[in-house]
Amino acid sequence: MRDRAGEEISKGRLWRAKEILRGRLADAEYEPALFEQMGDVLAAMHDDDEAGRFYLLAGRADGEAGALARAFLTRRSKRSFARLWSGMPAAACRGQAERLAPGTLALLKEAGFEPPAIKQLLAEGRRRTKANSARRKTLRTRLAEEARSQRIGFVMATILLVVLAVGTVGTIRLIGWAIAKLAGLA
Repeated sequence: MRDRAGEEISKGRLWRAKEILRGRLADAEYEPALFEQMGDVLAAMHDDDEAGRFYLLAGRADGEAGALARAFLTRRSKRSFARLWSGMPAAACRGQAERLAPGTLALLKEAGFEPPAIKQLLAEGRRRTKANSARRKTLRTRLAEEARSQRIGFVMATILLVVLAVGTVGTIRLIGWAIAKLAGLA
């Protein structure tokens, strides 16, 4: 799968590589290699702030990637960790503190965020994500049932209209026949 994004990068179609990686991130768990690849694409597109976000998640603390990750954190230094993390992709929010890249924890600690607070927030977020997922499934089930009920109602209304139309036509023919019979007697 990673080849498709790599192929697009080699063809110079960074926008397409970005789309492919965004699609993967929507379904992924916390995966530092995927975050790093997205950071590389965004850095090549000169989107330094977003590249910094993904380099932070990848745990890249060295070189240009580390500088972009630190710049990303510096611009958000007045925020709480909860507010900072709420702006991260869903794949990062589904992660557990134990799965965070060591470089990610080091960068966060360097920026003034304490590991116990990070671990607590990620544990709470993971519980919330599971509850939201169950709620979404329930909502989807309810919406499917409602759509099914609407289709059944539509079919029944159509059948009723057909019966009424046939009945009306039959009644008109019957009246016409009766008038013709009565006219023939007179």
